[in-house]
Parts: sequence; structure tokens; C-alpha cells
Amino acid sequence: MAKTRKTKDFLLFLPIGIFSLASPTIVSAEQVDKEAKSEPIGKTEISAKNSVFPLHWRLERSKENLKIYSAKSDVGSILSIKAELEVESTLSGFLLFLQDTENIPSWLDNANHSQVLSQISQNKNRFVTYFDGVWPVKPRHMVIESEIVQNDDLSIDIFVTDSTFKDDGEKQIAEDRKSIKITVHRAHWHISPIAKENHNATSQATPQNTRLLIAYQFQADPNGALPSWLVNRMTVSSIFTTMNNLAYLLPLSEWQQYQIPHINEP
Repeated sequence: MAKTRKTKDFLLFLPIGIFSLASPTIVSAEQVDKEAKSEPIGKTEISAKNSVFPLHWRLERSKENLKIYSAKSDVGSILSIKAELEVESTLSGFLLFLQDTENIPSWLDNANHSQVLSQISQNKNRFVTYFDGVWPVKPRHMVIESEIVQNDDLSIDIFVTDSTFKDDGEKQIAEDRKSIKITVHRAHWHISPIAKENHNATSQATPQNTRLLIAYQFQADPNGALPSWLVNRMTVSSIFTTMNNLAYLLPLSEWQQYQIPHINEP
């Protein structure tokens, strides 16, 4: 049974996403179950099949339950990237792991700082993430809006769109860091629970023995004077590192013991 815990505004730090899930509250397992059934986080008519990019994917790298694909797109010479990871986790455990700010550097490749710039609605935020520069690439930052919905089949979609700084104060931080803005052309997460009968339990099984299929697709232009071949190679390497870290750390996370209000678990 999920533990009772005091929550704060949950901030989901993604390779390109951050999201506020809940207001401050004391949550019991009974309350979670009741609220999840009566007040789910949004509904959407956009299914995973309709929201993925209609591209021809080529396998770039694979390892156990992780696969990274690339595809040419109609937006310049920068490749679109797709990552698919099968991992043991509850839905809440996955979302809470992503909001653990102190743990971000241990799994999100090259990220060094992230903050909310404004909350647009309960389910949507605008935020900035800063990334370290690795020679010959200068430091970068990304400003995006991120929104989450839970569908009738219990899967979760996280929709990400490019955004901008709105005032001089926000711009000054990027100027002080001498970072270049990344342009996000497309980005989407789809997290699907896998039926228990379709997988075997492992030694690192979560309390509910739940397994997820995490699919992440994106295309982002780092801008600046970088050749596309270098950008494409570094992007594949970076997303592989990020998802591989996620695969190792997520099942062992303490967040697997907790449940988020409004998130209905399988």
C-alpha cells in the first residue's frame, strides 16, 4: 500500500520537461484512491498513436530493455530521436523520481540547473533548464512549456512545446551564464503500464510489481555554429546516457513507496 506523505508542488524534471502535479496537502492511501477515481489529471483525445511522429525510424543503439532510434524529419537536418525503455516502476514512482531535484545530476545528462519560470495552470508550467558545455559545445539552455494528462487506459502523456523568456530578469540569467538557447521543435513522452502477466518479477521488483514502457520522442536544435553530424551524434549519445541512468536508478528509488494524488495506478 502506498505510504502517507506530506507533498509539495511536484516538479517533473525531464530531458525537456518540468511539471507541477499537486498542491501542498497531506495524502493518505484512501484519499489517493478516492481522488484518483474522481479527479484524474486531465483527459485527452490525443492517443499515443496519434501523437507520435509519423517517421521511419532507424535503430541507433540498444541495451537490454532500452532502444534508441533516429529518423530524418521535415525540420532541417537535425534528426528526430525516439527512446523506448521498459523498466520496473509505478506511475507515481516514475513521476516522483523525475521531480527529485537533488538527484537530477545523477541521471539527466549534462543538466546543471532547472527552475520554474511561471505556472500557467495546475497541469502546465513554463521553465528553463541549463546544460553544461562540453568542448566544442558551449553551454545551452532550454525554455519550454510542459503539460501532463492521464488517459482512460491509465497511460500518461507529457506534451512539451518551445517557449521563451518573458522579461529582462529571466533573460539576464541566461546572459550571465553565456548560454545559447535550444529550440525545441517537437517533444512528447508516453508512459504505459505493462500488464503484470506480460512480464516476470525480478529481484528489484517495485511494491506493486508494476512495469512501465516509457517512450520519449523529440527533435531539438541546439543552434550555434555546430555541424548537424556532430549534433546528431551527440544527441543520440546523450539520450542513451540519460535513459540508461534512468533504467538503473528508477527501480531502486525510494519514491516507489509513494503515490501521487490524482494518478490512478494499474
